[in-house]
Amino acid sequence: MRGPCRLAPSRTHEAVARAGRAAPLAWRRRELGSWPIARVYPRPHTPPNMGQFVYIIAVDGEKRAALRAQLATASNLLVQGFATPDLFVDGIGHRDAGVIVFDLPQADARQAEYIPVLGSFKESFATIVTISAPSVAVAVAAIKAGACDVVVLPAAAGDLARRVDDAAAVQRAAARRHAVAAEAATLLAQLTSRENEVLRLLADGLANRDVAARLGISLRTAEVHRARIMAKLGVGSLAQALRLGYACGALPLHPTPSIAVNT
Repeated sequence: MRGPCRLAPSRTHEAVARAGRAAPLAWRRRELGSWPIARVYPRPHTPPNMGQFVYIIAVDGEKRAALRAQLATASNLLVQGFATPDLFVDGIGHRDAGVIVFDLPQADARQAEYIPVLGSFKESFATIVTISAPSVAVAVAAIKAGACDVVVLPAAAGDLARRVDDAAAVQRAAARRHAVAAEAATLLAQLTSRENEVLRLLADGLANRDVAARLGISLRTAEVHRARIMAKLGVGSLAQALRLGYACGALPLHPTPSIAVNT
């Protein structure tokens, strides 16, 4: 007689768990200059195994069509067009992360005010500004405002698509840094105020004995604080703990000069 049928373990629950661990929504509020974005936007997320999303913003319909035509040769690009920055920003929370191609009309200087607005979402979008005539002043202002590239039109065949690929790499790197910083901030939020003090002093280069003297505690207590910091952050070395602090900005990249302490 055949024994009971043994079914292979189902991976359904594992798949659901993986889906649940997808990038959570990061809620944010923005108010830049005189152009407020008072609503709350979810952080866009690009689904895997899809092409690169590109958003063309151009007031001139012919210019918008010309930009789309220049990108049509790249099969991996998913292009959408918008007549004004407002139309794009209004639904920004529902858009997939990608590259913005923003045509800056010289006749409307007010449009330049939107560059810092678009640049403020740099962990989700990389912005390329296109202009019709070379201008160092405009290029410098655009980069300072958050754009990652400036392209003078008309561009050579294939040049805009290559610039979009480069900008997409910048956006992906920014998204990774943002994710690392968010995770680090969550871990560091577990530390008590005293543990934060100890971590900052360790970041300044003080040894356990010097930390104890600075805070007026025993060496053993300083060692316990350090051990608890490592346990809460889930790291195995002080270097790893400091890297988390630097990633989220909790620790200054340039430590303050340590004052010699006699022990």
